[in-house]
Amino acid sequence: MNYKKIALRQTNEKDDSSLLNKLLSIRGITKEKDIKKFLNPSKDDFISPFVFCDMEKSVKRINSAIEKNEKILIWGDFDCDGVTSSAILYKTLKELGANVITYIPDRLKEGHGLNSNKLLSYTAKEQIKLVITVDCGISNIKEVNLLKTFKVDVIITDHHTTDIELPNAYAIINPQVSGALDSKLSAEEIEALTYNSGSVVAYKLAIALLKDNKNNDLKDELLTIATCGAIADVVPLKLENRAIVTEGLKLLNTKKEKTNLGIYKILSKNVLDRDINSTDVAFILAPRINAIGRLSNAELSFSFLCENDENKIDICIEKMDSYNAIRQNKCMETFNEAVKFLEENPEEIKKPAIILLNNSWHVGIIGIVASKLVEKYNKPCFLMTVDENKNARCSIRSNDLINVYQVLKENEELFLGFGGHKLAGGCSFEAKNFDKVKEALLASIKEMIGDKRPDNKLYADVEVKGEDISLEMLDEINKLEPLGQDNEAPVFAMFNVTLEDYKIMGKDQNHLKLIFSDGNKKFQGVRWSEAEVLIPRNTKCDIAFYPRLNEFNGVKSVQFEIIDMYSPDVKNLNKTCKFFDHRQKTGILEQVASYFEREGLDIGVWARTIGVKEMLSKYGKIKENFMEKPEEHNDLMLFDYPNSIDELKEIIYKSKPSKIHLMQYQIDENMENYIKQIMGMIKYSANHLQGGIDVIRLAQNLGMSENFVQITLEILENTGSINIIDVNKIQYIKPCVYSDFKQDSMFEILREEFIRTLEFKKTLYNCSIKEFEQILDI
Repeated sequence: MNYKKIALRQTNEKDDSSLLNKLLSIRGITKEKDIKKFLNPSKDDFISPFVFCDMEKSVKRINSAIEKNEKILIWGDFDCDGVTSSAILYKTLKELGANVITYIPDRLKEGHGLNSNKLLSYTAKEQIKLVITVDCGISNIKEVNLLKTFKVDVIITDHHTTDIELPNAYAIINPQVSGALDSKLSAEEIEALTYNSGSVVAYKLAIALLKDNKNNDLKDELLTIATCGAIADVVPLKLENRAIVTEGLKLLNTKKEKTNLGIYKILSKNVLDRDINSTDVAFILAPRINAIGRLSNAELSFSFLCENDENKIDICIEKMDSYNAIRQNKCMETFNEAVKFLEENPEEIKKPAIILLNNSWHVGIIGIVASKLVEKYNKPCFLMTVDENKNARCSIRSNDLINVYQVLKENEELFLGFGGHKLAGGCSFEAKNFDKVKEALLASIKEMIGDKRPDNKLYADVEVKGEDISLEMLDEINKLEPLGQDNEAPVFAMFNVTLEDYKIMGKDQNHLKLIFSDGNKKFQGVRWSEAEVLIPRNTKCDIAFYPRLNEFNGVKSVQFEIIDMYSPDVKNLNKTCKFFDHRQKTGILEQVASYFEREGLDIGVWARTIGVKEMLSKYGKIKENFMEKPEEHNDLMLFDYPNSIDELKEIIYKSKPSKIHLMQYQIDENMENYIKQIMGMIKYSANHLQGGIDVIRLAQNLGMSENFVQITLEILENTGSINIIDVNKIQYIKPCVYSDFKQDSMFEILREEFIRTLEFKKTLYNCSIKEFEQILDI
């Protein structure tokens, strides 16, 4: 959690307005006719495909190719919008009897758009006479001209903007291009069409072809595919897009036989006892399709959408689930590596943007990780890796402080290529120029930001009280469906509620279950992918959340999906907190023990490792003040040093001290000693506790991370020293032979974790008081 201050968005609605009217007002929908249209989207809002000036021309050229049995190549793209666009046109042309093949470029080797070498290869080998691009092509002037020299016609279907001249294509169907639409359209119709995703543009061409050939067999299935592409591409779900997505979801929920079989199977497998909605498409289907394009070739996703055999679709789904799990793990590993680097190099966090390069990062996932870093640090993030040609490939995400495209445009002479928009973008350049590029980007960003600072607040749509929470409230919210870009799920806020309790849950112990109270009413909340809370129990706080339907044993209730929490006691560490540095002082424990004899002192002693506790236990008064967990004290003495910034902040935020004493600490740098201690604890557990083990307590006793302990246990099991029965029970088998232990394939990972932990402890132990304050951000 970011623990941002929670504020309400501005609205002109009166306090006594209905919840629905308040939510519509925030979306700028206040007039009665606009409200009626927004709440009742239908096929009447669909705009004819023939409003594109080149549509009729395109249909005739494709029909001619079908009649002459000319080979047609569909050139697609590897993300969900591109793959759905490819499937829409491929299925349509196959239905009409076309001689058609599809090519989807490899993200890692080729990137977006047309590729001259591959086009020449296909043209020669397959005797291609017509190329149709989907979700790409509008910037490929050179490649289109090349095809023309071989007498190959090109029809471009795309939805991206370009600030350069247009390709000399046979036809262009792109609502963003000047002159592409009928001049008689209304301003609202033009606006609606410019929101279309690549899949919706491809759908319009497909519908025009089917209509011209008097064939309606595929129209419903194509609509469901276009719906998924539009949701995945995060285009505004307004006007026509809203109607298309509404009708597509309606088909998925009412006419299984009319929909795309793969899409229906993967969504119905994961959505039980309720209707499929846009959020399900965005978080279940889209990530799986995108994961394949990020990590491998997108042919699997394309096959999944075009296949009609249920058994083959099931195999595709199994592979897609596997790719998505790999993608999630890679994202988490990369995110943790980036955060670790920033923690060890806090000067990087102070710069106007985070700009990092790591050769080992996967180009397919750095954009996702950049988004997570923007959320964590609230500043623009440029993440880069290096490809096989020794070029840096960069993905960029930002907050509202800068315009990404403008920053790239100002430095375009440094890049081999670039593109993007206000909040996201990408570029490539020779990796050897990293320092030069980084310096130039930081200079542009610094100038663009000027005196502006990020608004470190989380804005909610509506404030609610305990008495407002009901199942009927969920019914009102559901009237806003389908949710998506420019119609996001409404964020609710409750102020001055009490956090009564929380606990870690989930198979991997990485989620939180929280209990809040407002007056006499209690509410259950969940926070996904979070395993700690910096707000103490029974503390007043503000919360921002999505209300969700929860059903257990047939009982329905409202559950909060927590977005963030805020308490001034936690976020605003006492700026007058004084530090006392005793780290280099030896032989002072008798003096410290005497200090504890004074009356009126309120001192908490942070000592976790067995060795430190044994050393301090000789001094009774010090031992009496050991803290089992962080709790409020006027003075805090750190005899042990935490494993991470988050743990350090939790200790200090929850202790709320006015004085912090940094005490001497002996760091054992021999990893073998830690392994021996773990084996000793396991042997003790086997003899006295029936093998019961607590990984968290074990880590605390060692002064190591839980990850270090978990990896150690896995290696010990691999080498036959122990048998892990379950998460809380271990069977001791034989002593650990350290030479065998070091040969395990996971040893290097363990050593890296050990070094990371030790380096952070050393940083805390050796840094100046000023640097210590900077680490804590006070």
